[in-house]
Amino acid sequence: PFTCLMMAFSLTLLAVCCCLAAALAVRAEGADIYASYRKDYFYPYDEYREVNLPDPVDGGRFHLVSVSGASGKAGSVVLNGKPVSFEKGQDPDDWFVDWLHVYPPVLQQGAPVWISLHTRQKVFDKISSSTIELKTTDGATAVSGSFAVGINLCNITWVTCTKDFSSLLVHVHNGHKSSTRTVQKVLMNNTDVTANVSNKDSLTVPPLSSTLISFPLPSPTSPGSLYTLVLQFAEGGASDAAVAGGRITKHHFPVESWPKSHECPFPTVNDDNYKFHRDHGIDTLFFGQGAAGPCGKPQVTGSEIAGELAPQNGFYCLLNTDIPLDSLKNSSMILAILLGDEADVHLDDGIRSLMNETQNYWEQYSPFMTYVGGSRNRRSGIFSGVCDIQGMDMYVAACAPHIQEFLHPPPLRGSYDYLRLTRNNHMPLPTWTYSQLLDNAWDAKIGDKVLTHRQPNPDEARIQAMSVIAACAKGLMYFQSEIAENEYYPDTWKEIKHFNKDINAVRQYLYEGDCTDMVTSSDGDHFDTESLVQTIRSPEALILTVINLKNDGGYNDEECEIGINEHWKIDPHGVTQITVTVPTDFGKVVDSFEVQNGAILNTTSSSVHVVSAGSKKLGVDARGREIRAQQITVNNVKVDSELATRLFVFANTPEVRKQVQNNLR
Repeated sequence: PFTCLMMAFSLTLLAVCCCLAAALAVRAEGADIYASYRKDYFYPYDEYREVNLPDPVDGGRFHLVSVSGASGKAGSVVLNGKPVSFEKGQDPDDWFVDWLHVYPPVLQQGAPVWISLHTRQKVFDKISSSTIELKTTDGATAVSGSFAVGINLCNITWVTCTKDFSSLLVHVHNGHKSSTRTVQKVLMNNTDVTANVSNKDSLTVPPLSSTLISFPLPSPTSPGSLYTLVLQFAEGGASDAAVAGGRITKHHFPVESWPKSHECPFPTVNDDNYKFHRDHGIDTLFFGQGAAGPCGKPQVTGSEIAGELAPQNGFYCLLNTDIPLDSLKNSSMILAILLGDEADVHLDDGIRSLMNETQNYWEQYSPFMTYVGGSRNRRSGIFSGVCDIQGMDMYVAACAPHIQEFLHPPPLRGSYDYLRLTRNNHMPLPTWTYSQLLDNAWDAKIGDKVLTHRQPNPDEARIQAMSVIAACAKGLMYFQSEIAENEYYPDTWKEIKHFNKDINAVRQYLYEGDCTDMVTSSDGDHFDTESLVQTIRSPEALILTVINLKNDGGYNDEECEIGINEHWKIDPHGVTQITVTVPTDFGKVVDSFEVQNGAILNTTSSSVHVVSAGSKKLGVDARGREIRAQQITVNNVKVDSELATRLFVFANTPEVRKQVQNNLR
């Protein structure tokens, strides 16, 4: 395990392997227990100098799925022969388990159940099997038996539903360099649904490749519903499997902002500020119960904004915990509850509070998702899984505060690296990650006096926003969205308006899709590369993102400290060639186009040239036959400070272009 973990430090492997996890099963008492084990992802100190944070090399996250042998409320857990408890005031270094969830909270005999937990105990890196026992509060045994502990490179990376909640979409990535994985059986909620898989080609996952397994559900599901998934492979023996368990989320890719409290961008509270946000492509707002108070309207409560104004005006909500959910007249526009931001600043009893709050919401308000934001890559793995949705911020412009050692500010690619690492730690669950926008906190000040209005330039804002997309997030969050700074940085707001329009046009494909890591660039994939490329694959579309990283070396902390208005100088750059390998189950690409600043550009007439590069051998299937995939090359992609990112769409149906065009109107 440690050898694999050290390998994962390289950015190349981070981009290719997705996640090192174990997924194995052995016969339990009465029911099989399938388990995944994921080591924590983090960056080496010489790349990101997070101060006084140890390397998280011991333990990792377990995800167990089984069938309950009893009915009743979930109670005590014994792991590896040791009772799991969460007494307050202990030294975190002495914790046996950092956090643990059981879902559903109330078990039904014969129904599926999953258990998720994180531990930093090194014993789990030295054993090949362990045991678990789950009892109800009445003392009945619900789950009891052994499970295997090990590393497997073929894993489920994202699970969601189609928009009508009638079919399940299961993204799978095979990190093996030379070995194909053939799915022999698909178990969903302990039911064999293999025969119902829509595209049987998706059951063969070539080396270093991704596929998308989809199948209709017996009846439409809904947000908050449990799912357990087990993929059993022909290779590796009967105990080898890919495992996932989670809760269905609302089908929406939010473009969210954390607004300044004094600007109150809500209808009837401040209509102009609300319109400004909507005109700039923001459709989701974070707020609490007293959101209208700073604008002189305390009688308009957060409950009214979320439960009445949001449904009436069609915007979505990320709520603070001070809004009682029982007070909402209509909860249709609620996406999640924010339990904490940058909660990983400290590792203490706060993580157990997040665990308890999440469980309380699951018990009382199961359709609602819980969200927590993060800031430390070395604690990302510990916190990932304690809430439904994991966040992360890493701001790299306008002298924003950072957590690296002084004189070692993060590189321009820092946003992407931290956000992608969070996705790898949290998958198969969703991430909503942050992009830096306009906030007077970035300004250089002495006390309350502003010395310099210091905000991200348009190219800096765009690069960070596209980093969210390229890092496979299922939501884009802006911190913050201060309208007052528009006086000094109107071009940044204009740039974000154009960017958001493009993202809103392809949001369904971003939500239903996931990173394939099946793309290469003539720039290479290393820490000092001059561009970043990624492909996000959904059922109908394959989206290629390109980010310009060529720059003058950025700014330094000393100049930021004395109030100089420092910015990255983004240099013109041409990516000579990008090669996209089309997943073998995607079908034939029949259309390609670029989405740029609110318009569709045909690739035959834009500044790039897209050609079919024939096919590439990916491996051999279970019968020894060659597996070949269609390849597409995108040549001479120009990026500069005026257009720092590009977004291309490759579709397997002409309907994608029509849908994107309609969304752009």
